Amino acid sequence: MPMLQHAIHILFLLVLVLGSGGCEKATPPVQPTTPSAVGEEMDIQKFWKIIENSRQHADGGPDTQLVALRKSLEQLSPEDVVAFSLHFDSCDVQAYRWDLWAAAFVIHGGCSDDTFQDFRASLICRGRTVFERTLANPDSLVDLNMGKFNDELFFEGFQYLPAQIYKQKTSNGLPARKTPFPSDPVGTEWGEEDLRKICPKLWAKFGD
Repeated sequence: MPMLQHAIHILFLLVLVLGSGGCEKATPPVQPTTPSAVGEEMDIQKFWKIIENSRQHADGGPDTQLVALRKSLEQLSPEDVVAFSLHFDSCDVQAYRWDLWAAAFVIHGGCSDDTFQDFRASLICRGRTVFERTLANPDSLVDLNMGKFNDELFFEGFQYLPAQIYKQKTSNGLPARKTPFPSDPVGTEWGEEDLRKICPKLWAKFGD
């Protein structure tokens, strides 16, 4: 009889447990939220702010700006250096146009592929206002101070900084571009006889 009573007692407890919906499930601990690396990457506004800050140190010319920009990039995380590089590359692609090449050719009295690359990088590092105004109208460069010998728009060095800083921080090269650089500039190819019409103001100031 005692064993029967004990079995009845256990059965009674089981009925109570099952009737209440079973054992209460443990609530999983709340995981702390942390900002993702992607969310922390700089946007285009921060990119231009870094450029503008380096421009404040450009009274001594592009060499001085290059030093200031290097110091700014050295303070970034490797992820942000990559993001800066992507924004720079995007601007470079936007400026890879035949009409801008014409403007550079007139100002410089000739412009090779490499010189045009220096021109685009220098244009980007003049800041957002100058860059976007030039994209809208390359002839507007006639009003820009280009230095004593009109050579500050052809400075070589800005385009190499992101790769140099990333290498310094990680011992690796920058990740490959997501999209290849265009094989040809955008727009209509020109001959030297067309330059006067493409950028008349620049031609009047710099043309032969």
